[in-house]
Amino acid sequence: MSICSHNAAACVSAEKDLGLLAQTSTATSPGLDFANLFAAATAVCAGGTPPASCSQSIAALSGEVSLPIFTAAFNGTTAITPATQTASRFSSTTYTTPISQGLAGDVASIFSGSLTRYTNIVNAGYPANFFVANPLAAVGGSYIMANGAQSTYNALQIDFRRRPSHGLQFDVSYVFAKALTNYNANSSLNYSQPTTLRNLGYDKGPAPFDIRNSIKGQAVWDLPFGSGRKWLNSGNGVTNRLVSGWEIDTITRWQTGQPINIYSGLGGSGGTFNNSDSGVVLNGITNNQLQSMLGVNKTEVAGAVYYFPKTLLDANQQFPNLGVISNCASPGVLCQKLFVYGPQFFDMNLSLVKITKITERVNVEIRMEALNALNHANFYYACGVSTTPCSISLQSSTFGKIAGNYSDFNTTQDPGGRIIQLVGRINF
Repeated sequence: MSICSHNAAACVSAEKDLGLLAQTSTATSPGLDFANLFAAATAVCAGGTPPASCSQSIAALSGEVSLPIFTAAFNGTTAITPATQTASRFSSTTYTTPISQGLAGDVASIFSGSLTRYTNIVNAGYPANFFVANPLAAVGGSYIMANGAQSTYNALQIDFRRRPSHGLQFDVSYVFAKALTNYNANSSLNYSQPTTLRNLGYDKGPAPFDIRNSIKGQAVWDLPFGSGRKWLNSGNGVTNRLVSGWEIDTITRWQTGQPINIYSGLGGSGGTFNNSDSGVVLNGITNNQLQSMLGVNKTEVAGAVYYFPKTLLDANQQFPNLGVISNCASPGVLCQKLFVYGPQFFDMNLSLVKITKITERVNVEIRMEALNALNHANFYYACGVSTTPCSISLQSSTFGKIAGNYSDFNTTQDPGGRIIQLVGRINF
């Protein structure tokens, strides 16, 4: 078969009509832009038949080959003729985009996931399992019920407690924990699909509720003033009521951040392996070194709060620096499944309480409460409220930014800045 050579536009149009284009890309030849070239050449060779002046053979065009598999999938035949090369799908981005990105898994899924395309490929003489191992189960899906999802939780817990004595009581606990799972979820599910059956351990990683370190404490201190206390205990009835019954309460919590999965985000389904995301590549840096560089930064970029430093971002502080964190775009390869931990959380609530007895059984309680008494800002990286488990793609234009104020994995949102409230009640 000959294709047009008397001008470039006609060549491209004829190739489009013949289904002969296959993208190539080298350091000096960045590859063809299918959609734009096809659109520009449509008017030159309208009707799908090459001009009579076409004489150059396929072999003379460097980097271009025929596409018999496309032809088979669309037409049920491998014959390269003008009649079999007129389908608009040859230039559809549904097919050309995953090919240009090297997403072999996406391409296989697209062709095997349609009963029509599958039947056409078989009718053209290709084996039934050309794209997938079990083709009869591929169209519409095949499922197995099993207890495949697993999780483990191990923790060291230390509790230091003082029972009420001399007006003071407190309870402080420290927990060092590690929660792992092979399915990234924090609730029960009825469906999950491993990245690959050849390596079920690949999906194992920190659970969404994996809080490695946490300290929680509460204390109540009855101030030593008034009747029965150490100081000012000899006043009359009015004075005694004024100085007695004061206490200070506090609840404090500090914990490390929650895990966030960083994935490549390539393609419609994001991957080159089994139509799943195949992870990312860290260049010249370890996971621990990456984590040590992360932290809330309110001043490095004007008007925004960032979690990733500039050195890990591109020139516009939008996308990651691909020299450090890059996509895993090699077909059939599984790269690192990367998790980082978000910002730490700290909160202290304080209360000043005055209890005044009216009778033996009735008293009036007035509380002045300061929630987040130190006005400490807590942030959440990558995801917002109700988004859990949390993940972020290398393709996200807000890759390095803080997403908003903190939210627990159970979607309870931190109220933000300091809140002061006055509470009064009668107890009886």
